[in-house]
Amino acid sequence: FASHLLHHCHQYIGSVMLKNETLPIALAVSVVAAGILYWFARQNTGKTSKKDPAAKGKKFDKTAVEGTRVGRENNRHDEDGARLIAGCVVVRKNNKGESEYLAISSSKEPSKCIFPKGGWENDETVEESAKRETLEEAGVVVVLGRQLGWFDTSSAKSKTKLCMFEATCVEERADWAETDRQRLWLTAGELRTRAKYPYMLEAVAKVAR
Repeated sequence: FASHLLHHCHQYIGSVMLKNETLPIALAVSVVAAGILYWFARQNTGKTSKKDPAAKGKKFDKTAVEGTRVGRENNRHDEDGARLIAGCVVVRKNNKGESEYLAISSSKEPSKCIFPKGGWENDETVEESAKRETLEEAGVVVVLGRQLGWFDTSSAKSKTKLCMFEATCVEERADWAETDRQRLWLTAGELRTRAKYPYMLEAVAKVAR
């Protein structure tokens, strides 16, 4: 609108000069139009469209992290229909020489913790699944040790079986797919008070043997 008005003002100034009318009037009109144009420019500076996702912030996209998978359509199931999942009991020593176990906060009960684990998919081995899920959920790269066995982790809503591995941490990353979860290193005593599921303590007991 302002640029359109300024254009007409310039046309008016030209006609005034051709007709030898008073030039100061024409200049005054031009100054007013320029002022309006400047005001419009200031009003629109720095505005962001309401439809621009950047204006409201974007929800973190897990698929933006390399190797991260979402959805359950490719999960494996056993002959009884139980969904097969894999995870790790990652162990390290603290400065007192005590064993500490990697856990992550439960999204539903933040005061409780769980081990990193997730669906075993069709195009990977169970070992690859355990390492991938540990990286996705806890941001930790691991080297696997022995298999600790299969645990029945079924609930009232679904049937699941979990394969757990003992593992060693080789890298802790500052950024990972599920940074909304808190990464924790807990001693066996701390884990006893915070473990969400009984199988966790059974798995730790197998590691300690």
